[in-house]
Amino acid sequence: MAPGPGFSDEKNETLCESESTVYVHNPHLDGMKDDILYHFNLGTSTHNLPAMFGDVKFVCVGGSPWRMKSFIEYIAGELSLEDPKAEYPNICAGTDRYAMYKIGPVLSVS
Repeated sequence: MAPGPGFSDEKNETLCESESTVYVHNPHLDGMKDDILYHFNLGTSTHNLPAMFGDVKFVCVGGSPWRMKSFIEYIAGELSLEDPKAEYPNICAGTDRYAMYKIGPVLSVS
C-alpha cells in the first residue's frame, strides 16, 4: 500500500510502496520539545509512546467507550492474554473525547 501524499520512506526520502516506517515531512515538528496529542491526553514528554504502543499490531476503532472496553475484555479472553475480568485502564482517561484500551498487540479505541 502506498503512503498518502507527503509521506515517504524515512531512509530513502522517496515515496515507497512497501511496509516501512512512515516519515512525515514537517520541519516544524523537529523544533518542538513536546508533541502533544490533545484529544488523547498523551504527549511525548509525559508518556513513553514507543514503550506503550510499540508492540501494537491491531487497531480496532468504533462504538462507545463501554463497547471498546468490552471488546478488549473479550480479546483478552479469546487470546488468553490476561484475565478478561481484570481492570483495563482507559489510556485516554484525562479526556472525554476518546477512550483507548490495550491488551497485548491489540489497541481498542472509541
